[in-house]
Amino acid sequence: MTTIAGREVRDAAAARARLAWSLYYVGRHVEALDAFERALRAAPEGAGLYNGLGWCHLRLGDRGRARAAFERALALQPGYEDAVEGLRQARG
Repeated sequence: MTTIAGREVRDAAAARARLAWSLYYVGRHVEALDAFERALRAAPEGAGLYNGLGWCHLRLGDRGRARAAFERALALQPGYEDAVEGLRQARG
């Protein structure tokens, strides 16, 4: 049985993730980066959140941080295809 507080944390993390990806897809990468970081504070084991963080860093030109984020995503979810592609691009 999930407590109400536990459900609220998951719901908030999911809402933050949706916001972050929305910002990313409209090209607002700095704001998306901040939203992914906030979402990760609520759900620190979110492979998809680290993946998004990696894509933001990559779009902002920080390949080192992008690589670290993609590697974390892959540690949490081995074989995550989007993170594999992001890591490939981050390595240049």
